[in-house]
Amino acid sequence: MSMSFFNILSNKKTLDFKQEACLYKKYYKTVYRTIYYCIKNKEITKELTNEAFITAFEKFYTLKDISKFKSWICAIGTNLAKKYIQKNSKLYFIEDYNNLSIVTNNIENEIIEKMDREMKLDYIKKSLEKINPQYKEIIILRYYCDMTYIEIAGHLDISIGTVKSRISRAKKQIINEVQIIEKEGVNYAR
Repeated sequence: MSMSFFNILSNKKTLDFKQEACLYKKYYKTVYRTIYYCIKNKEITKELTNEAFITAFEKFYTLKDISKFKSWICAIGTNLAKKYIQKNSKLYFIEDYNNLSIVTNNIENEIIEKMDREMKLDYIKKSLEKINPQYKEIIILRYYCDMTYIEIAGHLDISIGTVKSRISRAKKQIINEVQIIEKEGVNYAR
C-alpha cells in the first residue's frame, strides 16, 4: 500500500467499500495471527478477526493517525480475544513460537544452549502457559504484534516504564518456568 493511499485516508472520517477492502486485505493475516496466538481456535479466530475489522471500520473516525492502523486494529483484535477468553473462562494458549523473539541474558543463553530447538520451543510454549496472563499479553503485543513500548503503553493505558518492567518480569517468569521444566524433566506432552 503506497503512502499516497495513506495520505488520501488521513483526511477521511469514513471509508468507502473499496478502501475497507484494501485495508482488510492488507492486514487480515496480521490480525488473524494476533488473535490466534491468544485463542488457538481457527473458527473463533476467524469470527473475532472479522469482528475486529467491523469495529475498526465503524470507529475509523476515532483514528487520528492512519499510519497507526495496523497496531490499532491488532489492539482491537487483542481486546476481543481477551473478552472472549474472560467470557468463556477457558484459557487458550499460544501454539506457534517461531516468531517469538525474546532477548536473553547470560542465564537464558546457558539454558537455551542445552536444549535442541524443538525441545526449546516446547519448553517456552509450556512456560508461557504458566506465566501471569498480564505478562503473557504484553509478550504477545511486543513480540507478535511488533508493537513499540509507546504503542503498548497507549493500548493498555499504562506508562512506558510499566511496559518495560512487565516485559522484564515476563522474561524472568519464562526463564524460571523453563528452568523448572528442565530440572524436573517433566514430560509435558499432550
